[in-house]
Amino acid sequence: MATKTPNVKGPREFTGLHMLIVMVTFFGVVITVNVIMAVYANTTFTGLTARNGYVASIDYAKDIENRARAAELGWTVDIVADHHRIGVDLTGRDGAPLVAVVTGTIEAMVRHQEPIPLEFSAVGTGRYRADSPVPAGEWVVRVTIERNGETLAWHAPLETYTP
Repeated sequence: MATKTPNVKGPREFTGLHMLIVMVTFFGVVITVNVIMAVYANTTFTGLTARNGYVASIDYAKDIENRARAAELGWTVDIVADHHRIGVDLTGRDGAPLVAVVTGTIEAMVRHQEPIPLEFSAVGTGRYRADSPVPAGEWVVRVTIERNGETLAWHAPLETYTP
């Protein structure tokens, strides 16, 4: 009788082709992840930059204090873009418009440049509009509101568009 020898293969040899496949796969994964992260970084970056992280954290704390103070006073502050003019709408606790003195500045979000001063005029009770137009772009609007001896600082990001 004939005996069959089992078909047993020995260990496979690791060749240059195998090494090439490992290297291409490894670097392919690394490059793919880098491209995905770069795309997410570029599509989600708001453009907001801080010159100094410590100062930015202090500004953030002041912002929280000012918003709490506005709530305590019962004031609602809305900063809006109105045909390339910055607008500030003020209302009280009962929704009634507030009469106040409003001053402010705008700063470009991305470019570090000096703030541009804004003069506001009342265009109705509780409605104030900047006297000068603002170019299209992304801005940080900072306003100071004075009413009955109370002063409140407020800021908000705002985008204006070309009509």
